[in-house]
Amino acid sequence: MGKAFSKDRGATWAEEQLTKLPSPCAPEFITRIPGTGDLLILWCNNPHAPALARSQQQPTVQVAQLKIALGHVRSPMSSAVSRDEGQTWEHVRDIARNPAEGVYSDYGYPGLTFIDNGKIALVHYNATDGIHLARIGVEWFYGK
Repeated sequence: MGKAFSKDRGATWAEEQLTKLPSPCAPEFITRIPGTGDLLILWCNNPHAPALARSQQQPTVQVAQLKIALGHVRSPMSSAVSRDEGQTWEHVRDIARNPAEGVYSDYGYPGLTFIDNGKIALVHYNATDGIHLARIGVEWFYGK
């Protein structure tokens, strides 16, 4: 996954850099946590994606009706917190993951809304079996 920063509210951007968050070609969701201002990211945290990006050969696996390279699998759906404007990420936690060894899920298009004065996050994402919704206390994203 890449990152770029703007000092003029998005009119221009610095050159893109890679982060340490592995990801297949899938959208992520970033927002600020109410009360702390920390960044919260939801993304498909596939540790095999960087090798695929470097054109390394990978096994093909079955995901629903598709056969795809392991690095293209959009799983697990994870979260992480940054206290330094996205320079580093901590408290990586899986919201949803493959149901069993050798069985691959497909997650994507995450989103989040804070409720109850910013204490609860309603997280939603697509999966091969439909749209999922999880109600998660904000403390959980900090590993508590």
